Formats: sequence, structure tokens, C-alpha cells
Amino acid sequence: MSLKPWREIATPHKDVLAGTFKQSEFAADITQVVGGTAPAEYQDAEQFFARTYITEGMRLLLISVAQRLAGHRHGLP
Repeated sequence: MSLKPWREIATPHKDVLAGTFKQSEFAADITQVVGGTAPAEYQDAEQFFARTYITEGMRLLLISVAQRLAGHRHGLP
């Protein structure tokens, strides 16, 4: 059994395919996000989550943050 190349399974974003991907913009600068100067894909939640793969760890972190903001201190769903 041979594995398919990753490009046959997951299509890269247009900026990666075009070679215009900027490594410096790979991670959000929270200071820029708060200040409103970050690129649009980090400022707009819909754009951000359209481009972001949520890992299990990130999912659990987001749940934990939402629960704490809602006043719950312990446990996960």
C-alpha cells in the first residue's frame, strides 16, 4: 500500500500555490490583532477560521476559554 502525496489529499491555499505565502504572517501577532493592524485574515473571525484547521488541542483550549468566560471553572463537556 502506498500513500498518496499530501497535495492530492489536501489542496493548499492559493497563496501557497502561487508562492506568495508570507512566513512572517503564519502566526498572528496578538498586539496587531488587538490594535486592529493585523492582516484581515487575523482580524475577521470568519476568515480566520476558514483558513485554520482546528486541532484537538485547540478545540479543547477554545472550549475551556469559552467555559471560563461563561463563568464555569472546571471540566470539559
